Amino acid sequence: MTNVTTRTLRTIPILFCASLALSACSVTPGDAARRGGHYPQAAKLYEVRANNGDALAAEKLGELYHLRPGLPEDRQRAVYWYEKAVTRGQIGPIWSLGTIYRDGTGNVPRDISKAQFWFQKEQTPASITRCTT
Repeated sequence: MTNVTTRTLRTIPILFCASLALSACSVTPGDAARRGGHYPQAAKLYEVRANNGDALAAEKLGELYHLRPGLPEDRQRAVYWYEKAVTRGQIGPIWSLGTIYRDGTGNVPRDISKAQFWFQKEQTPASITRCTT
């Protein structure tokens, strides 16, 4: 092998490892705060972005209120932010909305018709297409 080929082959694993390291980095300051266990700060940072139209931030904010890592349980706020995320094109919260209404836990009463609406919405061709593309 030539020196160029040998150097190239040595560089590939280094670049691969670097790409893995970068992919583990936080995307937003809210993500960094969440990973660091600073959930109230993460919520504030996500809320700023969500109020400016960021659908993914709205979804992540809904997760904080739904899954309650370090925040008080507030399923109504989770529903609010999940619905914002869905109307802005995120499909991830659809299942969560269905389960919140199906289970009726926390400060959101059980509502089977709303649960059914969200579960059926998840199975629409538009959401299936988004998942597979």
